[in-house]
Amino acid sequence: MTSVRSNPTTSAQFAELLSGWNRETAYLSVGNFDNRYFNEIVEMKEDAVPYIYEELKKGPTLLSMPSTAFTLVR
Repeated sequence: MTSVRSNPTTSAQFAELLSGWNRETAYLSVGNFDNRYFNEIVEMKEDAVPYIYEELKKGPTLLSMPSTAFTLVR
């Protein structure tokens, strides 16, 4: 398996933001995109892409929802 070459700071930042988003939206039936953690992931722009890709390879996630993808590219 190929691993993403990453910046440890960016990697830790993404992991923290994703964890916060998952924690705050776990009880919802759909992703909550009006969330400070999610908004910060969006603000990471291209820096978040390798980490999102790695998450998608792990299996189903809110990041794989079409509405998430649309929000991320806005």
